[in-house]
Amino acid sequence: MAAQLTWVTTPALGQGRSSGGSAAAELFEGGGSQRRRTLLETLVREICQNSTDQRRGRKAAEVCFDLILLRGQERDAFLSAMNWEALRPHLAAVRGGGGAALTLRAGLEAMEAETLVCLRISDNITTDLSRDN
Repeated sequence: MAAQLTWVTTPALGQGRSSGGSAAAELFEGGGSQRRRTLLETLVREICQNSTDQRRGRKAAEVCFDLILLRGQERDAFLSAMNWEALRPHLAAVRGGGGAALTLRAGLEAMEAETLVCLRISDNITTDLSRDN
């Protein structure tokens, strides 16, 4: 039976910091092995850490991950709202064999799929990013 996983964050308020450590440092395990964490683990850990760093008061920050699948008219309306037809040629113009170019090409292929997979991330009980604090 697999052990239940829990996310561990740095309690920034208790350390008197307003922000966490280096995101790059979190991509590697401690010790000499330098075993790379999975991209999903890194994504979730960094988002949860950022929300924890910006929580209001002593209550725990709430973070929600919603996986949204868009098909048909919903997909078309979403792409239209983001002006995809104007954006697509700019992204497709990127050349090269490096990481950024490969990532953009994979993203372009994903955008052409019949089902568009979207990830919405939201948090609550955190500092509002749209106002001066």
